[in-house]
This record gives sequence, C-alpha cells and structure tokens, in this order.
Amino acid sequence: YPTPYNEANLNMIRTLKKEFQYPIGFSDNGEGTFVPLLAVANGAKIIEKHFTLSKKIKCLDRSISLVPKEFKHLVEETRKIEEILGDGIKKCQPSEMEDRIQSRRSLLAEIEIKKGTKITREMIGIKRPALGISPAFLEKVVGKVSQKNIQPRHFIKWSDVKNKNI
Repeated sequence: YPTPYNEANLNMIRTLKKEFQYPIGFSDNGEGTFVPLLAVANGAKIIEKHFTLSKKIKCLDRSISLVPKEFKHLVEETRKIEEILGDGIKKCQPSEMEDRIQSRRSLLAEIEIKKGTKITREMIGIKRPALGISPAFLEKVVGKVSQKNIQPRHFIKWSDVKNKNI
C-alpha cells in the first residue's frame, strides 16, 4: 500500500475481457481516483476501493481510502467515462447533424441543363452544403437524362434525373 503506478497493469483488464465472458473488475489499492478511472476507461465494470468516513481515523489503509466526497467524485467521473466511451458503433451523432450538412458536398449544375438533356461531367460541379446528391454518386448521375430544367447553381436531386438503374 499504496500500489505504485507502474504495477497497476491496467492492460490486464483487456486481456481478461478477451478471455472471460464476465464483467471484469479492478481492486484499487492506490491513492486517489486516477487509476480506478483509467481502469473504467479500459473496460472495468466493477471498482473496489477502500472507503473511510474520515482521513483522521487511524487505520492501516487510510492513505488509500476515499472519503464520501471523493467517492462521489469517483462515481460521477465513472459515469462520464461510460458516456464518453459510447457504444462503439460509428454513426453520425446528433451534435454533428447540422455541421454534416454544412461541411459535406453535393452535386450541382454548373450551367443550365434543359429537360431531356443527357448529363455530362462538365455540366456538374461539387460544392457545399450537402443539399443534393452526394459526390459519391457522380458516376451514377453522369449519363442520366434531366427530368426537368435545372438552373445553374441548383443542387441536383434524384428527382431531377431519370434514375433507372441507380
């Protein structure tokens, strides 16, 4: 007591998670909350930590024990870490939706494209924001026939082009 940082071996949590299909815990015999919080970030689901009502009480493990206020901090920070870690699935987050539209690009008409015209690459530009067809579909739009008159600087939508075989 207390456990030196270089002996905590938190990567063992990941090893145990791969080996066993049970929640993995961490028994902390160090000072403060830093190491157990890192354990949570490494996948620990259970934290064992010494607790005392007062650091003034004389006992062997008082230096590694948390008082109620510190324990509350450990729990609050653990919940934040769990939230920050997320579910591991890559998806657009709610806070990214507005920026997603503003930062991504769309296909747009560089010139007027008359109804019935076969669309060529030279007729199409790529600009922000994402208000039309994604540039990922450029080759699917080139060669299609315009369904209506498309004005210059208009973001091209699927309803603007004959979309058979898209």
